[in-house]
Amino acid sequence: MLVALVVVLVIIVRGVTTCTASFDGSFGASGPHHDADKAAYTDMRSSRHAGTYDWTHLYANGGRYTYEVDGVVKSRLGIDVSSYQGDVDWPSVASDGVSFAMLRVGYRDAATGDIARDRAFSTNLEGAQGAGLDAGVYFFSQATNEEEAREEAAFVLSELDGAALEYPVAFDSEVVAGSQRTSSLSNEEMTAIARAFCDEIAAAGYTPMIYGNETDMARYDLNALSGYGRWFAGYGVVPSASFDFALWQYTETGRVDGIEGNVDIDLDLTGAW
Repeated sequence: MLVALVVVLVIIVRGVTTCTASFDGSFGASGPHHDADKAAYTDMRSSRHAGTYDWTHLYANGGRYTYEVDGVVKSRLGIDVSSYQGDVDWPSVASDGVSFAMLRVGYRDAATGDIARDRAFSTNLEGAQGAGLDAGVYFFSQATNEEEAREEAAFVLSELDGAALEYPVAFDSEVVAGSQRTSSLSNEEMTAIARAFCDEIAAAGYTPMIYGNETDMARYDLNALSGYGRWFAGYGVVPSASFDFALWQYTETGRVDGIEGNVDIDLDLTGAW
């Protein structure tokens, strides 16, 4: 029975459709004082780059995905973490095949509207980079206008204080259950909010990105935000996104050495372009 299930899963993963991916290049070291020698990719904001994801190249093995072409792995495995993961043993994470980490730098409270720092951020950034992982950050936004979005960006930049990042600074806005804070915002308003945040991040020398699932992304005019990379959250066997993306968060129940309990696992697909 177990063998049959594995065979079925492989068939499902290998027999899927293609998705066009168009972005502004690939990830590079981000920030005003980055170490150019550590940059694994070119700057995401460089000339527009287009490619095609062929999901017959997506392989599943023990809860881990790789994107392989002619036997060469074109993807990188990552995780995204916050204080919810508790104390992280970063050397163990690195030894378990994880190459990058997206770290929560802070959030705006949906009830009070106050901005707060993720209490594990500094420890996680130092630990991840110290263990040899590439790092990016994300901010959980509940901004209701452009002014609040710029306030959030200023907070992020203050917390980073010029620190070098190898991955982007992601804007993560979601409707919180039981909260009406952002649920009534129009498509035009959400687009302006995301742009305001990302423009501030880019002006400081970092690479901005927008995170979300299909529902979250539908709140934006993505054509108006085409200059920013996308990080898609979707937990199907293959991504179901109707838009282009660079990072894919494919599970929220992953298991990684060095972390107790579940953790989000991500795939960086820019190497497949």
